[in-house]
Amino acid sequence: MDWREEILQQFVPQVANLTAVLDPDHLLAEEELQQAIRARGFVLLTYDDPLSFRYQYEVEYRPRWERGERLELVVIAHSDESYRHLPYDLWATSRKLEFSLAELFPHLSPPVVAELLNRADLSKLYAACHQNPPSARLGQEATRRYILKQVYGIVPEQLNQPADLFRLLLRRHYEGQKLPASYGKYLESQLAQKESFRDWQSLLPLISDQAAFFEFVQGQWPHFVEKWATQQKIVLDEESQHRIAESRAAYSLDLPFDSPEARIYIDNYFVEGLLKPLELASSLPLADKKPGDSAWWVSLGLRENRPARLEKLLDILEKSLPGAGEEANGGKVSPHGDWLHFAYRWAELLNLKNSLSVPELPAKFAQLQQRMDTTFLAWVQNRYSGLPSLYPRPVMLHHVPEILARQSSQSKIALVVLDGLALDQWLLIQQGLSESQPGKYRFQQEALFAWLPTLTSVSRQALFSGKPPFLFADSLGTTNKEEKLWKQFWQNSQNLSGSEVAYQRNLGQAPSLEEVALALEHPKLKVLGLVVNTVDDLMHGAILGSAGIYSQIRQWLQQGFLATLLDMLLAEGFEVYLTSDHGNIEASGIGKPNEGSLAETRGERVRIYSDNTLRNRTSELFPESINWQDNGLPENYFALFAPARKAFVSSGEVVVAHGGISLEELIVPFIKITRG
Repeated sequence: MDWREEILQQFVPQVANLTAVLDPDHLLAEEELQQAIRARGFVLLTYDDPLSFRYQYEVEYRPRWERGERLELVVIAHSDESYRHLPYDLWATSRKLEFSLAELFPHLSPPVVAELLNRADLSKLYAACHQNPPSARLGQEATRRYILKQVYGIVPEQLNQPADLFRLLLRRHYEGQKLPASYGKYLESQLAQKESFRDWQSLLPLISDQAAFFEFVQGQWPHFVEKWATQQKIVLDEESQHRIAESRAAYSLDLPFDSPEARIYIDNYFVEGLLKPLELASSLPLADKKPGDSAWWVSLGLRENRPARLEKLLDILEKSLPGAGEEANGGKVSPHGDWLHFAYRWAELLNLKNSLSVPELPAKFAQLQQRMDTTFLAWVQNRYSGLPSLYPRPVMLHHVPEILARQSSQSKIALVVLDGLALDQWLLIQQGLSESQPGKYRFQQEALFAWLPTLTSVSRQALFSGKPPFLFADSLGTTNKEEKLWKQFWQNSQNLSGSEVAYQRNLGQAPSLEEVALALEHPKLKVLGLVVNTVDDLMHGAILGSAGIYSQIRQWLQQGFLATLLDMLLAEGFEVYLTSDHGNIEASGIGKPNEGSLAETRGERVRIYSDNTLRNRTSELFPESINWQDNGLPENYFALFAPARKAFVSSGEVVVAHGGISLEELIVPFIKITRG
């Protein structure tokens, strides 16, 4: 039996209309369990903020009981204090349940188990505790050792040489697996005792920080190339030797890049853009190498072979498309993390496609795009409504202020929002910053879900307010209240005064840097929110499609605004985070609805109505359009989305737009930028 089944046993339909749950470890926020509870007919509602809870309860749920509808509501509190202070009318009539990690894993240290932020890892741990249970209750260090072995397959005693750790980290970082901080420190302490790791001055960044590991591998690759060329009896010209010397790390290690265990990851690292090829002055004799040849993988790391990268990346994406194997997997739906991981690979493919400017792409590109659009839409319709309550955060944009608030007591915080920036366009910007000033910045990359509809007035306000849209319903048609919402969040959550929090928008050109400089001069400033409008302006004025926007973004980067802005913030000691409120796609017209002022918002990818009847009239005219009503939106807010890669503009017209459900519009970058 899985740990989820142990909890699910308590959720029997038609036992109680109202159930109150104390869930201090956010177990019911695990994606698969949450979906299973909903599948049994229960509605989940989290009790975090009393005011927002009461509003949602009174508007959405109590009227249903009053109308005599069958509704089984589960109210979840994440602290004992919240649980004991649930509204009396709910507390007095509810069934009471409590779940915790301490009950599920009685032989392990609860605080150490709680560090497993990926709740999916609990399945492996639960199985291990039943198949190979500890003989006695374990302390914190023993619990870490047990979990490292049983969940992550890491046994410090078996990592005797740097090559062993190198192969382990290649796999873990490629798969995006994050080791909890204390587990990384424990592993580092165990390895530091071994003579073979004495020269590795600090292992922890390589173990815990994906960006640091990529930087480390990038610095070691030139040393391997030099050694490999010697073994192959290839004579490097003087210029190539100079480039290798410039690129490699100051301290070079003999790492087994060419071992079978490493090679299966190294070529993918280069194909997916996680590592950059080493451009030598003259080509090595590898031009005739094809996939399957022993040296083909080396060629991917020695020159920018974009057509070969495009072909291999398409193969990788076809195999890793979330949901592709759901029928064979008993109908199990892919978790949201699979889509976030896939989105970065897809963004790399788009970046590569737009940089190639080839007249024809492989047919399987269009086939994969169509499969992805269909699969992603089905996933969103099935799972999107559960994203706001998932744990750990952030999962969605409105979680970002909460995450930043945890850091604000240690440092100053700056949030830079590049309005309208899609994930592939972020990769273009990252590449430009890295090439213009190599090694200056380090980018810790994650991705988040924007709010649907992916409109600035919806998603960006959610970002700055830290709230779902139904809580700022009075301003959903404008962005003029963002500054007020941003300051309210910091005042309410961290008790910061108005002089300690600042907000600026309409940035993007050199003169606006003076406004930022003036804000930075304020001695009390602790939190800064900045909106850079350039990409959104380029998108709405695009006449050459996505490829044209790429060219304009490159030109904008060369002007130096963004690099100067980042340097100013880092120089003043800010922790800098960069994100976007939504992405964008290139779409073709299916016709413009002729409805006058009936639609509240007449967007190219989405139309907004205050009445469902009005929406249905337009929906009947466009049978492929998609009706949307989510519990995070106000009750009188009805969205009608254009279908995949289509827009509500004149038939045949091509636009770059946003507002819809595509992967490129809905998944956005969330980046922490530090000094390299």
